[in-house]
Amino acid sequence: MKPRVLLTALLLMLAAVTASAQTTKVRGRVVDEQGEGIPFVAVLFEGTTVGITTDLDGYYNLENKDLSNTVLVAQLLGYESARVNVRPGVFNQIDFTLRLFNHELAGAQVKADNKKAKRLLANINARRSKNDPDSHPQYRVKIYNKMELGLTHPQEQLQNTVFEKKFDFVFDYIDTSVVSGVPYLPVMISETVADKHHSSNPELNTEKVEANRISGVNPDLNLLSQFTGSMHLKVNFYNDFINAFDVQFPSPIMPAAMLYYNYYIIDSLQLDGRKTLVVRYHPKKFISTPTFDGEMQIDAEDFALRSIRATMKNTVNVNWLRDFELNASYQRMPDSTWFYKSDGFYVDFSMSLRDFSKMLSFLGKRELTYGEPDFDFVPEIKGSDAPVKVYADAGYQSEEFWEAARPAPLTKKEEDVYAMVDEIKTIPLYKDLYTIIYTLINSYWDIGKIGIGPYYKLVSFNQMEGFRPQFGLRTSKDFSKTDRFTVYAAYGIKDKTLKGGGEWEHLFSREPWIKLNLEAKYDVYQIGAGNHALTEGNMFASIFGGSYGTRPCMMSSFKLNYEQEVNPSFTFGAGLNFSRYYGTGELFVPMIATSGRTIPSVAKNEFQLMAIFSKDETVNKGYFIKQSVHSNYPIIRIDLSAGIPGIRKYDYGYFRPELSINWKWRLPLFGMSKI
Repeated sequence: MKPRVLLTALLLMLAAVTASAQTTKVRGRVVDEQGEGIPFVAVLFEGTTVGITTDLDGYYNLENKDLSNTVLVAQLLGYESARVNVRPGVFNQIDFTLRLFNHELAGAQVKADNKKAKRLLANINARRSKNDPDSHPQYRVKIYNKMELGLTHPQEQLQNTVFEKKFDFVFDYIDTSVVSGVPYLPVMISETVADKHHSSNPELNTEKVEANRISGVNPDLNLLSQFTGSMHLKVNFYNDFINAFDVQFPSPIMPAAMLYYNYYIIDSLQLDGRKTLVVRYHPKKFISTPTFDGEMQIDAEDFALRSIRATMKNTVNVNWLRDFELNASYQRMPDSTWFYKSDGFYVDFSMSLRDFSKMLSFLGKRELTYGEPDFDFVPEIKGSDAPVKVYADAGYQSEEFWEAARPAPLTKKEEDVYAMVDEIKTIPLYKDLYTIIYTLINSYWDIGKIGIGPYYKLVSFNQMEGFRPQFGLRTSKDFSKTDRFTVYAAYGIKDKTLKGGGEWEHLFSREPWIKLNLEAKYDVYQIGAGNHALTEGNMFASIFGGSYGTRPCMMSSFKLNYEQEVNPSFTFGAGLNFSRYYGTGELFVPMIATSGRTIPSVAKNEFQLMAIFSKDETVNKGYFIKQSVHSNYPIIRIDLSAGIPGIRKYDYGYFRPELSINWKWRLPLFGMSKI
C-alpha cells in the first residue's frame, strides 16, 4: 500500500509544487458564555468590509489579501464586541466568546424571515433577465484563472515512505486550508490567460487560450491547456441548478428556491455607495437533495446578486466529495447592467486505497478573475472553431507577460516553489518513478524517439498458440508529432507460427482534427470478442478473460480509416477493411458454407461510414488520439458498414447499421442517468 501512496503522490508531482498565495486566513467559532454557537455574528477585519457572518452553529472562515489588516472584530446587537489581533499572511484559528450587555435580557429566538425573503426573491427573479451576465447579447472579456491541487495531511499519508526521506524539503511548504482547517501540501498550480467570447444570436461560447503554464510541465508536452480556462465548472448562480462534479445543487436565487432554503435578512451595508442586503440562507429540514449553506449580498436597488458564498452541507453524501465551497462576485457596469467580477471554488475529495482502511485526500482550488468586458464585440462565427482553442505559443509566454497579466503578483514564497520544481526533477528517484508512471499510462517505454511495448502484450497465453511472446516498437512524439509508426512481431510456441503487423498514423491537423490510419497485420483473432473486449495478445485477457482463446482463428487484414472534424459538432469518417479469417478445424473455428461444405477461409470487403453529432462537447486531443470527455447533450454516433461480395474468393455481402447514444441525463432532485 505504501508504494501505491508514493506513486499517486509522485504522479501529482509531475506538475510539481507551488504554495498558496500569501493571504491572511482565519477560521473559528463564535460562542456565548455557555459555549453555545451564536448565529449571524458579523466577523470582519476592523476598518474594512471584508468579513462574513457565522452560520447557524457559529462557525466562520474568511481570507484577506490585504496584509495591513491585523485586527479581527466579532459583533452582534446585544453582545459586547470582541477584538483579536491576527497574524497577517498565515493561517489563524480564532474563537470568540461574546458576552451579553445585560445578563437579564431575555433570549431571542431566531426564525426564518421567509415573508420578506419571498418578496426579495420575487424581485430578484423579476430582474433576472437584466442582471444575469449571460443575458448580454454578446461580450468579449479577458480572464485570468489560477488552479491549485494539494495533498492533505502529507506527513501522515507519506510518512515512512521513500518519498518522505528523499523529498523531505517539500514539507517546508505545507499550508492550512481556511475552509476545513486541515494541513495540505500544494502539488500543482496552473495559470491561464484567455479571451472569452459569448453571443446569444448567433449562439457562441468560445475561449481562446493565449497563455498557459502548469508547474513542471514542458510546454511541448502540455495537452491540458484546454481544461485550464473558465469553460469547465462554470459558476453562474442565475442558473436554476449548479452542476458540480455531476451533482445538481439548487441555486439559492432560483424561482423555486423557497422549497429548499430558509432565509434570514441579517444586515444592510453601504457598498460602493449603494445599499446592500446581507442574507443568510440554510437548507430546510428534511431536505435530502444536495443543497448549499451560506451567505449572499443583494443590491437593494437593482435586486442583483453582488456576491455569494455557498458551502455544501456536510450531511450531504456525495461519494468522494467531502467539502465543497463556491463563491462568486458580480460588478455593476456603467450602463447599470451587472457582470462577472470573480468566482472560485474549493473542494476536498478523497480516494479509497486498496484495503479501504485509508484514504488519499486532496484539495482543489480555483480563482477566476474577469477583466473589463466589451459589449460592442462583434462575433465571428467560424464553423471549424472549437469551444476552446489554444494558441501555439500559449506555453511560451515570458515572465514579463505573466507579471502584467496577473491581477495580483506572485509572492516570494510562490516564486521560491517554482524554483523548487527544478530541484525535485533532478532527484534520480523522481526520474525513475516518472518513467514507470509514464510507461503505465502510455503503455510504451519510450527511449528517445522509439518506444518498446505495449507492456501488457509482452507475454500472453491462449489455447491455440500456447505461450506467446511479443515484441513491439513505436515511434514517440520526439520522432514526429504528425506521423507515428508501429510494428510488432509475435510467436506462438504451440502452433509454431510467426505473427506480426504494422500501422501508420498521420495527423494532418489537430485543430480541426483530421487523421489517416493505415494498418496491416497477420495475427490471431478471437471470434465474437466484441468491440469492448480485451485485445488479442493481452496478458490480462489471459488471466481474467474467462473464455478468452476458446474460439481463435488466424486473420489477415488491411485497414484504411480517415476521420475529419468538420466542426465541433460534427465529425465524419470513412474506411475500408479487407480481412480474411482462416478456419482452424473442428477444435477451434471450422468454416462451413451455407451449402454445408467446409471451406478454408472467409473474406470480407467492408466499406465503412461514420458520423458523430454532438453539442458543446469537451474533447481531449492528444498527439494521435482524440477522446470525448464531457457533454451536457447527447452524443450520437451512426456507423454504416457494407460487405461487398464478388471481389475475392469466399467473400460475402451484408449491410450493418449501428446507432449509439452516449448521454449523461441530469434530472435535478432525482440525480443522473446514463444512456
